[in-house]
Amino acid sequence: MAKTHALLRHGIRRQKQPYVCWRCQQSRTISQTFLKKKEDGRIQWAQFAVEIREKKRQSMLAVLEERGFVHAIAGERKALDRLLTEKRIGAYVGVDPTAASLHVGHLLPFMALFWMYLHGFHTVSLVRSGRRYA
Repeated sequence: MAKTHALLRHGIRRQKQPYVCWRCQQSRTISQTFLKKKEDGRIQWAQFAVEIREKKRQSMLAVLEERGFVHAIAGERKALDRLLTEKRIGAYVGVDPTAASLHVGHLLPFMALFWMYLHGFHTVSLVRSGRRYA
């Protein structure tokens, strides 16, 4: 309660939290609606984790294995399964579409990424030309 009174005393608006942008070094704010959406997403992800542990929902690793996207895992399978269940990690796939040897097999990582996207993970597709033009 003392912290709230101190904020009001100094005239700081409670709707937004200030921070400094690492790119432009300007002071910016994060709205409470953004923070609420982020917290709601964290709560929803925790509910998904409970459903996975109760076997009401498949884990992401089980989905990828079922579809044949996993051949080998570096490290322990349980640790990877726990990570994909407990945390909403990000994943990316990149490809150079100008390569001379581009074929249908380049689509496989994007298919796995798509399944991760459907299950709520943050995904990024990188498509870039490796050629440099003079």
